[in-house]
Amino acid sequence: MSTALAFWAQKLEPGKKIRLEQPAELAIKITGVTFDETLVNNERTSVKAHVKDEESDKPVSFVLANLIPGKIESQLLDLIVVEGEEIEFEVIGKNTVYLSGNLIYQVPPGSDDEFDEDDDDEDSYLLQDVGSDVEINPDELMDVEDEGDSGRFED
Repeated sequence: MSTALAFWAQKLEPGKKIRLEQPAELAIKITGVTFDETLVNNERTSVKAHVKDEESDKPVSFVLANLIPGKIESQLLDLIVVEGEEIEFEVIGKNTVYLSGNLIYQVPPGSDDEFDEDDDDEDSYLLQDVGSDVEINPDELMDVEDEGDSGRFED
């Protein structure tokens, strides 16, 4: 389970690699990338991520988004960078972009704060304790006949 705590944004300039530094015990949920308000060039701009592969200890690179002025100027993302994960971002192209999202608190697995479906108090949802206007004794209904519909409905 995670809880969003604050808005987060990071400016990425062409030719510079940025390493994310998140506060202790927090993760960053990156939800979007968009151009800066001033476009320098009308060519495609790519946002690339570089992470260290846990198994081979070699860097792995991949493209997060390709932005094209006048066509694709922002892109939704769903990327969570957890505490201690080493990740660098790089802009390929001549335009500045912004990553945006939220600082989130993630409950560690197995902690007391973690949501547990088995802890639900199922007794608090018993339908027998809820009143209902659907349960009507037919003997208590009044016979009401509309003048134009007499004979249309039968008991």
